[in-house]
Amino acid sequence: METLLHEVTAIGLPVMQAVGLGLGFTLLPGRLKNLRQTRKGRELLKAQVLVTMAGALLVVVIGDDEGASARAFGLLGLGSFVRFRSALKSPADTAILFLLIGVGMACGVGRPLAAVLGAACLMLVVTLMERFSPSAKSPIVEDGED
Repeated sequence: METLLHEVTAIGLPVMQAVGLGLGFTLLPGRLKNLRQTRKGRELLKAQVLVTMAGALLVVVIGDDEGASARAFGLLGLGSFVRFRSALKSPADTAILFLLIGVGMACGVGRPLAAVLGAACLMLVVTLMERFSPSAKSPIVEDGED
């Protein structure tokens, strides 16, 4: 039980710290006021929080053992594929895909707890963004505006 608590803390704490710091930066009054005025700006606000979360989750998944460099290069390849080969218009969509890559990597390297906690954090953050977003739309739904 103590080992499980240690794992939950080692995975969940960095991810939630990243979300908090990403929110802190995103909610700076000047940035928030300027970026909320356009759809692209609102998507960028969401993406900033999600990308900080993705960074923390992926570092947890990559780890510091002997297989870390192979996982890091795999992530680099996947990231470039998603970024340059997809037709995603929204920065939030791209950030969500990077987070889902991290969840999949966690499953693949045998870190199911990291996968579950990462997915739970992602669901929580996206749900909160949907609830408090001025557009009240999911970050993964394209509404056709540019």
